[in-house]
Amino acid sequence: MPPCWRKLAVLVYVAACFGLVGSGNERMALQVGMIGVGALGLAMAEGLIAAGVRVTGYRRGPMDDLVAAGGVAVGSIAEAITGKDAVVTCLPDEAALDDVLSRPGGILEHAGPGLVLIETSTTSVEEKRRQAGRLAEQRGVLLDCPVSGTPPMMRAGRASIFGSGDRESYESVLPILKAMAGRVAYVGDVGAGTVLKHIATMLAGIECVAAAEAMAYAERAGVDRAAVLEGITGSPVSSVIIEMRGKMMVDREHGRNKGMGAMAGFQKGMVLVGEAARALDAKSPLLTAATETYAAAIAAGFGGDDQSAVVEYLAGNKP
Repeated sequence: MPPCWRKLAVLVYVAACFGLVGSGNERMALQVGMIGVGALGLAMAEGLIAAGVRVTGYRRGPMDDLVAAGGVAVGSIAEAITGKDAVVTCLPDEAALDDVLSRPGGILEHAGPGLVLIETSTTSVEEKRRQAGRLAEQRGVLLDCPVSGTPPMMRAGRASIFGSGDRESYESVLPILKAMAGRVAYVGDVGAGTVLKHIATMLAGIECVAAAEAMAYAERAGVDRAAVLEGITGSPVSSVIIEMRGKMMVDREHGRNKGMGAMAGFQKGMVLVGEAARALDAKSPLLTAATETYAAAIAAGFGGDDQSAVVEYLAGNKP
């Protein structure tokens, strides 16, 4: 479904679920607080706003893009979460999540009974469960709902959210989740969503290195990258990751000025997954090899590019 039609379908769905379709009696629009409005958080906010949801955002950095998209920027966590139907957090790591929950004036200080926190950050399973327990003591609910996808994928309706936690609370905010991502799946209790996110990171990282290795091999054999992509696309060995990152390898732009994440940040996620695998004594040789390959590419100067730039490292090119 084209993005424009997906947004229309989501708008109708959200309106129907929350009784926002007017029939004479005007009703208050759904209100969501968003903490963490960086590149990914902004894409999520834009989806909500397009679906008619009122988004109030808080972050320590600039929020001009949120305001331009139709959201409201506020200067405190209290303003972002008070009186909202749900709160979404989209933060870079565990330390940031703990900070917005624990700091003076943070979420735990202002969380009232019944607060539903949609937590989309990438952390360890243990951290999600720990924070869910802390919020439960305030009679709130934390839903573990990490995202698989980049900001452009989010805007195109190609990202996924792995929902986990209290099923009734999940169902109550499902229209919000569907307004943010093209695919939403409930996968179990708190922590299950993070396990799925770890798996998605593992697969995406390994597939990207595999595609880069193939491209570098082809070049050495006298076949250009465009021919490789043309031949592989749609074949039994292709995938969304291989085709998307393969195009970036052909264009040699590697996400520059396109809102893509940096390889250095992605590799941190790979390290996190590797630590989780080792703690469970789960053998993961491909994950280890891919993580080490990204680390070498970062050391060679490609850390600021998308992970597709690993092809340049394998091909022996300079940043």
